Amino acid sequence: QRLARPRTTRPDDARHATDVPVGEAPDLPISRPLVLCRRPDRRCGRGPGNMRPVPDDPWDAWNELALAEPASVPKSTKMLYAFGWLRTEVNNGGFHQLFLNSAGDVLPDAIAACRATGTDDLADLIERAAALVGDEYPTDRTRRQAVLLALPEAGVTLLNDLSDDYFDLEATHDLNDVMRALRDAP
Repeated sequence: QRLARPRTTRPDDARHATDVPVGEAPDLPISRPLVLCRRPDRRCGRGPGNMRPVPDDPWDAWNELALAEPASVPKSTKMLYAFGWLRTEVNNGGFHQLFLNSAGDVLPDAIAACRATGTDDLADLIERAAALVGDEYPTDRTRRQAVLLALPEAGVTLLNDLSDDYFDLEATHDLNDVMRALRDAP
């Protein structure tokens, strides 16, 4: 069974991209969409040269952490590390991508980050998505992948819908403020 890419409509700003249909990839269990920037006057993505400078950009702190191995991330910054990976992966491919990739290993820390910053509606949404891969969320990537690939069609549809709900929630919350709070936490 192949997991479908979430059907999403994202806010029209410089951080977000739009889906472009792709052909089937018979040798891959997951099809990956091409992503193009909706705003031709801006470049999308993260990394040097890809974004306009933003004053007090919390992504700067996350970028310093992002390349680290999870075990080497200081305890004081684990929630920022996990929350940044949550946002990066879900915005790039929905909860499917988050759960399939190693960034999903730190999901419990992302949920803790939401709770610590009062973003309980986001924490609840993430927990609903995580419940689709087991009552006890598997932090082991291989186990998560096996569960995802065995999801029935109804589970895939629900995961797509929850990804869409994430995008709706992100459009109404300033998650950069959440990242600033995590970055500035003692």
